[in-house]
Amino acid sequence: MSRIAGRDGGSPPRPAAFCALFYTPICVIILHLERLKPDGAFIQGERSQTAMKQTVKLVSMLALTILLSSPVSAGIGKGSSVSVRLDAVPPEVGIVAAPVGETLSGGDMTYFAWWASDTYPALHDSSRIAAVLAHGQVVNTLEFSSTLDHDWDWLVYEVNSSNSVLEVTVRDEFGNSTTVQSGIFYIDSTVAHTSDAPSTFALAAPAPNPFNPQTTLSFTLSAAGPAALSVYDLQGRLVRRLFSGELAAGTHVRAWDGRGDNGRRVAGGPYLVRLDAGGGSALTRKVVLLP
Repeated sequence: MSRIAGRDGGSPPRPAAFCALFYTPICVIILHLERLKPDGAFIQGERSQTAMKQTVKLVSMLALTILLSSPVSAGIGKGSSVSVRLDAVPPEVGIVAAPVGETLSGGDMTYFAWWASDTYPALHDSSRIAAVLAHGQVVNTLEFSSTLDHDWDWLVYEVNSSNSVLEVTVRDEFGNSTTVQSGIFYIDSTVAHTSDAPSTFALAAPAPNPFNPQTTLSFTLSAAGPAALSVYDLQGRLVRRLFSGELAAGTHVRAWDGRGDNGRRVAGGPYLVRLDAGGGSALTRKVVLLP
């Protein structure tokens, strides 16, 4: 059995209300017929007229009550809505570490770090590219994922450049893009490169310390192998894993921007920076993040 909606899309009145409206005139007619004599003359009794009026009034009030008490239902129908996402806000990108002002030699290892954030990141890593430029020409590129923080241990190419920069470009799924560049650094392939491995295992004091918003962490490995640089709170809980992987012997630099692994700023206060290397070697430094 189908249900018919009213003109305004609501449900029709209840059947009881229709019955009351339908039977009210019938009751009036029946009462009139009962008052007729066999010869067609009306009964003129006062009691009969009073009873008829009371009955008609009662039935009418009942019909009106049912009508007024019938709830109005919301319209029932089928519809569709299309959710359209529009984004005109470009991604946010910031460079955390680059050898600005330094002179590098071919074969050196240098460190870059940056962060990128967007509400609707592109699906493919090809939309996120870091590149080293020498006099505006691309020397080397790196595609990276949509995670918050990124770093790159770059083996310096044998080129001569008095104007080298790190350039990071991020494009979101709507085509909005942001490009940032580091300050200038220099590459001089005529400078002799010495690769003598250091004989010490060291973690330098963070600089600056105390800091806000960022501090630089420099450490030296006496031999190539696995290494991890991490930040812990005073209760020994891991706050941020700055690096974990294989590294060559020598000095390496990382930066901490006061964020945890979840990408959020942590509370101001003292923290412990711990360097772990192969063979169970470990060093710890205390650093203070200003609120």
